[in-house]
Amino acid sequence: FPCLEQDSSRATRMPAKKRKAGAQGWRASRPKHVQESELNVGTRGVMITCDTHAEKGAVREGFDVLAQAWDLLAPPRVAAAQDVASGGGCDGEGGGAGESSGVIDIAREIAAESAALSEGRRFFVAQTGCAGFVVLRLNAALADGASGSPSLLELVNRVYASVATDGELAVRFVARMLPCQTVCRAELPKIATAVRETVAAEVKRRGAGACPATFAVQFRQRHNTKALDRDEVIRVVADSAKLELGSARVHIADPELCVVL
Repeated sequence: FPCLEQDSSRATRMPAKKRKAGAQGWRASRPKHVQESELNVGTRGVMITCDTHAEKGAVREGFDVLAQAWDLLAPPRVAAAQDVASGGGCDGEGGGAGESSGVIDIAREIAAESAALSEGRRFFVAQTGCAGFVVLRLNAALADGASGSPSLLELVNRVYASVATDGELAVRFVARMLPCQTVCRAELPKIATAVRETVAAEVKRRGAGACPATFAVQFRQRHNTKALDRDEVIRVVADSAKLELGSARVHIADPELCVVL
């Protein structure tokens, strides 16, 4: 190869080597890690619909709206526990040392439990694979109403009650919000089992004497237009719901209980 002579008046540069993608080269930009999970069977949470390409904004708004409703339904109990503890010590001379220490221990347990719940996340994003459709999965530790947490139905009803009272909701991307009691495979036997278990749990939550007298079935089909027949699904869901509702009759216009698929 010919030698390159250094000219004092004009410097000659060697061409830079082309970098290659690899361990010592440039790396393609990667999205930051986001805590997400798959939409598995049995998942419980809140479904949110929005416009296409507005999923990120809907997730942020969903977290904020649900957090506000959660705080209204299940406010922190630390202050109440502290009031109980102080009241037990100021009751005069009637209360013994053992009773006051027991109340203080209960207050400490409640405070520790509330702090643990505040540190943990209540909802996580679950991947659905559908544009304009988001599911916020409820934390498994709170799924069964543990630690005084509100049910999903109460939570979403609180959001809509706030809209009815205030007349507006400060959201831009969220179009609709529904409680997701369970997730199952798109098969008729699986759907029938899931509906029966969900309706039975709702009847149990309402208590004796509060069983719905009317019900309705709403079916929404998306990205699955050939696998299931609409009329067949509605028939199976209605039959499964009647097994738990007894003498309840169908009332499409104004039902006391609505099963949405």
